[in-house]
Amino acid sequence: MRFVLFIFSILFFLASCGKNDTDLPDGVLADSVMTELILDFSLVDAAYSVSLTSLNLPRFRKELFYEEVVKKHGTTRRQFVESLGYYAQHSKRLQQIYENALKELSKRQAEAVR
Repeated sequence: MRFVLFIFSILFFLASCGKNDTDLPDGVLADSVMTELILDFSLVDAAYSVSLTSLNLPRFRKELFYEEVVKKHGTTRRQFVESLGYYAQHSKRLQQIYENALKELSKRQAEAVR
């Protein structure tokens, strides 16, 4: 969680001087992939938080789950961080990525409650 918060803090700082390009440079993950990664990282963070507050659940190393998330999406942590750096300079796109991830999280939460 600290790693993700640290990266997000840096990116939001950098986002203030961003431009808005339509084409992605080589090596930058697509908006949809970034949305899915952020969504999955959020789920890992939530599971970790629950494991800390529950006496019956074993604690786990969330860094290992982060690695599994990036593997699931066919990328690496480094490519994610570099892509996040790109999007930090394109704040409108980054904001849309986060809004899409939040919408999907809200949708999943509503489905889980039913």
